[in-house]
Amino acid sequence: MTRNYFIIVNPKAGGGNVKKLWPKIYARLNDLGLNFETFFTQYAGHAVELSQQILTKIFANNIENPIIVIAGGDGTLHETVRGCFKYFGENPDFPQVPIAVLPVGSGNDFARTAHIPARWEAALESILNNDGPRELTIGHYTDLLTNNEGVFVNNFGIGFDASVVNVADQSELKSNRFISRFSYMGSVLKVLTTFKGFPIEFKIPDRNIHFKKTFLFTITNIPYFGGGINIVPQASLFDNHLDLVIIEKPSIIHILTIVATIFFKKHLSLGYVHHYSLESFIVNSKEKNLAQVDGEVLSKPKFSLKYDTKKYLFWIK
Repeated sequence: MTRNYFIIVNPKAGGGNVKKLWPKIYARLNDLGLNFETFFTQYAGHAVELSQQILTKIFANNIENPIIVIAGGDGTLHETVRGCFKYFGENPDFPQVPIAVLPVGSGNDFARTAHIPARWEAALESILNNDGPRELTIGHYTDLLTNNEGVFVNNFGIGFDASVVNVADQSELKSNRFISRFSYMGSVLKVLTTFKGFPIEFKIPDRNIHFKKTFLFTITNIPYFGGGINIVPQASLFDNHLDLVIIEKPSIIHILTIVATIFFKKHLSLGYVHHYSLESFIVNSKEKNLAQVDGEVLSKPKFSLKYDTKKYLFWIK
């Protein structure tokens, strides 16, 4: 069966490393005689547009056996899924086109969860040898103040982790491909010294839960965030739940305890760390705060968001 690959390449992913890797990947694709077309992102959010352009082309020309491949990291994957979700929301009668991943970004938390090989050569072989798509869960949210919708593949965080991502994005380390992986840890240390807790509430069917001094508020669809930190070991891409982790404003002793226990997957048992696994819930925050959606930073004066899940096809084993 001949497959048609539409490859979205983010040259800036991996601290710019993808730009240097791409000639090798391109040569390998040519050597294999594959049917493929490449699309290069040029700015933030471009993969959202490119994925919609690709889908329009596929259905306008009745292209058979299409697969969208992203050559980038979690941010590129997020934008591609966002674009696909928007397209199929407007064209619900069309069949979903599966997404495959060449994990050549910095964090690659989705690939880690989906057991996609870290080396691009092995990841490409896995794509080519796969015999069908799998339906995975993605996070979905609705802004109750504007009725706008969004999706996330990995995490949606309000507060601390969003502040860390914001600082990391502005760090000079992020643009250096050799040391970009350390930008996140350096940003964690910087934000730890200045971040203040904030009030937040979330609603589940039988009750409202309030926290006065929230430090970390993260909704996750996968076990990892921040490039391999195992925040919810039992989180799964295959169930219909989202995992919510809340950490109350910790002392230095608490922080050290979290760091020590997270490597042994024992942190969720700590009294100031709260974990919920939910199909849907509503989050309200009346204070201006930063949020991050798969590493994309948002700033809003207040949040009123409903979370649930959707399904999408991914080309993984």
